[in-house]
Formats: sequence, structure tokens, C-alpha cells
Amino acid sequence: NTSIEMDLNLEGDFRKTKKKITWLAQPTDEHPLVDVVLLDYDYLITKKKLEENDSVEDFATPVTEFREEAAADAGVKDLKKGDIMQFERKG
Repeated sequence: NTSIEMDLNLEGDFRKTKKKITWLAQPTDEHPLVDVVLLDYDYLITKKKLEENDSVEDFATPVTEFREEAAADAGVKDLKKGDIMQFERKG
């Protein structure tokens, strides 16, 4: 198990908070956490607009895919390999 202690700051502005947390319900035998791999993709090129004489290779982002192992809610347990999900945090 992992735990964290924090102070609640109701007067704070969540938009200005740099670090946010998301939590999952306590897993049970019936609703266990599921190991997942989260994928995040960066821009393909590093320049907003390529000019006619620009070479794409000169502005290609060297690494565009980032993978992170995580735990997900039991609600994803029925997904099959290859299914695509988009996780979004609310609030």
C-alpha cells in the first residue's frame, strides 16, 4: 500500500496549483486495481509552422511517445488488449 499525507487548502486556487493528485478507491477482491500502461504523445515537430525551405528532419521531435506504468480502477478490467481508452481527470 502507498499513502500520502496532505493539508486541505480550501482557500487555494486549484488552477494555480502545480501538483495535483488523483486517487482510487480501496481495492477489494471483487474490485481489484488493474495494472495499465499510460501513453502520452508529444508534438511531432518542434516548430509551429514549417517554412518552404525547412527540412522536416531538422524540426522532428526525437521522442514523441512516453509510457508510464500505473494502476487503474477495476472498471477497466473487461477491456481487451488493443482497446483504446482516454483517461481524463475531472475537477
